[in-house]
Amino acid sequence: MTRLNSEWNSVRGGKRLDHAQLLALADGYLAALLAGKPYDLAWDRRALFTENGVPLALGDGAWATVDSLEPYYLRFADAEMQSVGFFRVVRERGNPALYSARLTLEDGLIAEAETIVARRRGEEPFPNPDPLLLRPEPVFDEVLDAADRRPRLRLIAIADAYFSTLELNDGQLFIEFDPRCNRRENGNQTTNNPALSQFGAEIGMPCVEAFRLGVFRFDDELRDRRYHLVDEQRGLVFASAFIDHSARVDRYHLTDGTERRSMFKTPNSLCMLELFKIVGGRIRQIEAAFVEVPYRTRSPWSGR
Repeated sequence: MTRLNSEWNSVRGGKRLDHAQLLALADGYLAALLAGKPYDLAWDRRALFTENGVPLALGDGAWATVDSLEPYYLRFADAEMQSVGFFRVVRERGNPALYSARLTLEDGLIAEAETIVARRRGEEPFPNPDPLLLRPEPVFDEVLDAADRRPRLRLIAIADAYFSTLELNDGQLFIEFDPRCNRRENGNQTTNNPALSQFGAEIGMPCVEAFRLGVFRFDDELRDRRYHLVDEQRGLVFASAFIDHSARVDRYHLTDGTERRSMFKTPNSLCMLELFKIVGGRIRQIEAAFVEVPYRTRSPWSGR
């Protein structure tokens, strides 16, 4: 049993975890995952655990396959919402994957565990980097000056407005971007990256430019949006959602008149966890993990 679990047991029975204890919970969860021992942790008897949008029994899925934890690790917590989230590179039977999770507690027990395991695939419509090459983005850990902070509900509204800008992207912006904004998806830097522009022009563009041009016109719906964690001091929001692609849009025109073709040729959806860094009300950095699931897959969290 991990050191965390003995500490954690002391706060059960209605007590709440503070920021440091929640971060320790993330460490303990990963230690239990590596050991394949979910019951080293304290779970609510009604806990729901999902992996890649599918409800599983504790101990199923990556609990049985993770055999090492690699250095890349980004964690964050919210004592008010009793939630903690993280991104970590793992190996499953020697194969690297990006593992992301959010844990929500009730009365000191894990009541919800939502995980995404983004495994490398042979054929994808975008670059497929080795997760072992991932490097930290220190900006996520930076504590903001008071003038650059925004209240909890405002931060959630900004993250939601980002999803609304992405949905049916037609060039309208409902949010502002920091000039230094970058986005990483499953380890891909999908902005300001001319070296990979052969995979899609948007990869070479700043965040704001791709949205103003309507590059993501093929995104039909950003649904089941949920916001699990806010860190006002650091300007962080951790969210989950599904993106639907009906594939009805094939050829389309950007706002500058350029014709484009959608990268999605058949209907599909993406199930994702996404972290936003917001500085002065502007989106500064995004880290996301997602997997493709059958089109219009119902969220197992709906109505919970």
